[in-house]
Amino acid sequence: MEQRRQTKKDVLNMRSFFAEGDLICGVIYRAPPEGRATIHLSEKLPQKLEYGTAVRVPCTLIKDLAEHVRHFDFDIDCILGRNGWVWIAPGPALLVGGRPIPESFARVARTRALIEALHGRSCKISPEAVSALYRAALPYPLDQLATEPVRRAIFDDAGPPGANSVRLFAADMLSTMT
Repeated sequence: MEQRRQTKKDVLNMRSFFAEGDLICGVIYRAPPEGRATIHLSEKLPQKLEYGTAVRVPCTLIKDLAEHVRHFDFDIDCILGRNGWVWIAPGPALLVGGRPIPESFARVARTRALIEALHGRSCKISPEAVSALYRAALPYPLDQLATEPVRRAIFDDAGPPGANSVRLFAADMLSTMT
């Protein structure tokens, strides 16, 4: 795509794309002290965020990645924001006519619960950790994912030592908690 300089007409047309209160994803290009920010919306990033949920975690728990927008093999899209916000939404396979199918809400809620479990144990939140925990959590009902015995079992089942960092971090955290 050819880049061009933004015109005054482009600025006025932004209101036709976005409404006040919309949740968007972009890169802050410039933030002068008077409070107005210039945001770059990339074609690679989803720009208007819909049909998902946001989770706030300490930014130090977000693993530094080359690419913070991820599509998981369980049809969930995730944005691991460097500011500590994590956006979780159904992937394209869970949308029909641009709207999420009922199954997508359970997958989004399951992913959110697992990110909260990582946060609760002060583990780095990375695509690998989320994927490993998601697979380990599949045998458990969604409403039990917030209980400590189930979380402990999920962390134990997340994979063999060395396959991912989840199990090692969880073992370290559990030994300091007990």
